[in-house]
Amino acid sequence: MSIRKALSALAVVSMVSVSLAGLTPVVAQSQPPPPPAPQAPQPPLQPQSPQQQTRSTFGDVFGRFRVSFPSGATPIGATYNFTIPASKTQVGITAMIQDQMFQTTMQNFPNMMQQMGAKIESNNRRDVRGRQGQFVATTMQDPQSEMVLRSLNVFVPGPNVWVQVTGPAQNMPQLDATLQMLLKTIQF
Repeated sequence: MSIRKALSALAVVSMVSVSLAGLTPVVAQSQPPPPPAPQAPQPPLQPQSPQQQTRSTFGDVFGRFRVSFPSGATPIGATYNFTIPASKTQVGITAMIQDQMFQTTMQNFPNMMQQMGAKIESNNRRDVRGRQGQFVATTMQDPQSEMVLRSLNVFVPGPNVWVQVTGPAQNMPQLDATLQMLLKTIQF
């Protein structure tokens, strides 16, 4: 299995943990509805039926799709994924609106990783720009390629942000440097 496939497999692990927390991992941005076309004067407002209510429209940041949700749909989280080819590193940043969902994800993450065969190397508190975060470092071996992957995870309650840096274990200095840079520059 190539490094890209192995990194993708670990990204799936993070997506699974987001799914288990009840999130739908979609990178989306809110798009305002298009301006209404000029119309003739409207009769007085009447109560709308459910089919006539306005819908929320969201568009993929890459422009791949737009979707309309029923009235009342509310975003609950978003996941952003990046790759840094020079260090063979993948970065995932997940933001969750609901405190309980974030707490559940943070608390269940180490056990879920162990169930998937990962070794928990660290699970302790870490200061993130004046906030107490939870740092979880894991190592997982891909059974097919025998590649060992490291995943550095920092969960920051309050803003409910999870930062994950993943890559081959032999790139540990680059993984750690990437995480440190992200934690120094992240703003809440």
